[in-house]
Amino acid sequence: MQFVGKGGSYIVSWQDEYKAKCVSPEEAVKVIESGDTVVIPVATEAQALSRALLNREDELKNVNVLLRMPRFDLGWLGGDVGDAFNVILDTQPASFGAKFMNEKGLDLIPFLYGLRFKGEHDARRMAEDIDVVMIVVSPPDENGLCSFGLYLSHKKDYTSRAKKVLAEVCDSPAMRVRTPGDNYIHTSDIDFFVEHIPAPIQEPQQKHDQLDKRVAEYVSTLVRDGDTLELGPGLAASLPGLGTFNDKRDLGIHSPIIGPGLLDLIRRGIATGRCKNLHPGKAVSSGFRWVEREEDISFIDGNPVFEVRSSSYVNDIRVIASNDRMVAINGILAIDLAGQIAADSIGTRMFGGAGGQVDFGIGSVLSKGGCSIAVLRSTASKGTISRIVSSLEPGTIVSLPWTFVDYVVTEYGIAKLLGKSRRQRAEELIAIAHPDFQGELAIQAKRLF
Repeated sequence: MQFVGKGGSYIVSWQDEYKAKCVSPEEAVKVIESGDTVVIPVATEAQALSRALLNREDELKNVNVLLRMPRFDLGWLGGDVGDAFNVILDTQPASFGAKFMNEKGLDLIPFLYGLRFKGEHDARRMAEDIDVVMIVVSPPDENGLCSFGLYLSHKKDYTSRAKKVLAEVCDSPAMRVRTPGDNYIHTSDIDFFVEHIPAPIQEPQQKHDQLDKRVAEYVSTLVRDGDTLELGPGLAASLPGLGTFNDKRDLGIHSPIIGPGLLDLIRRGIATGRCKNLHPGKAVSSGFRWVEREEDISFIDGNPVFEVRSSSYVNDIRVIASNDRMVAINGILAIDLAGQIAADSIGTRMFGGAGGQVDFGIGSVLSKGGCSIAVLRSTASKGTISRIVSSLEPGTIVSLPWTFVDYVVTEYGIAKLLGKSRRQRAEELIAIAHPDFQGELAIQAKRLF
């Protein structure tokens, strides 16, 4: 970086700049003032910075703290932060954030992933001011570039818009990983560094049984050689391990998250991207989740097969639709007989949130030769509640409108809804409901339609 002083201009190396910017957490958060908006992005547990900022509770008023999908409580959710901080869940609560949202009444900003920053390009709305972003990065490499780690999402978008960037430096294999694309930030774009060893975080592991295996078998019949896949979290992310794609060839990947299952498809040569018309040969994503094994991290690090881009690009409906034969597969909470999908809430109770399901549910249907597949078990609460219902419970958020709902798959079969009438949709969905609930659903369908 070049500086101009009384003695003329001079160059400061990134190494010297980095050392000059290394401060204590307490010193870093002094830049935050009352009324500021502070963002802590997804998969960014800025532990030391959060503690230091919370310790300023008596000094600050009305600081808006936007949390993206917190994986554990940094102190913002479980305690009483009084008038100092307004804690808001940004875009998607995830299961952990939803728990506190239901209990504490935390606020939520709903957005499509691909349209999170649309206000900056739309004269009808004012752009959102971001005063400070608190992120976690790797130590700088030989070029002064810090990695955002395994999961990029919107981190680069936030840092490019924030007035101040505070970064905790974590020297771990998961943070040091380098991937082609946008998954980096230069030391000159960060205002303060805090060197910190964070507490380890265990990603939740899901267990699956024969019911999920049957869902996987039905999904397999809908996927063709050469299709490009998006897999959401939960059951959808587990489909590779359940054998769904074992007999497929030359699959492509354009997905917000690449988990262990998709990694395995790449490693085994099932997902080559050879048939992709957009980014051929590349597995495009916003990063990697649930990846903990050293061999998986080593496989990702520096591998040119991967292209990591911001969620603003990966989840852009226009980009998704530009992928021919795009197949989006996502888990849902419930669906009514009209075909309205609930993935955010049941009644007023929030769950994990729809995430990128809406972007991909629409984009895949618009894709040439593409389709959207919603997967769910037919029942919940140990078989006592049908997840296919006559009408959604009052207060339920409709995550995906019926006009874009395509295939729905349970352990009892496949319902094809796109282009069907209301009565035909009801018949299709009743046929894949649990047999114990089909009779009552048929009665309700006759009453409704």
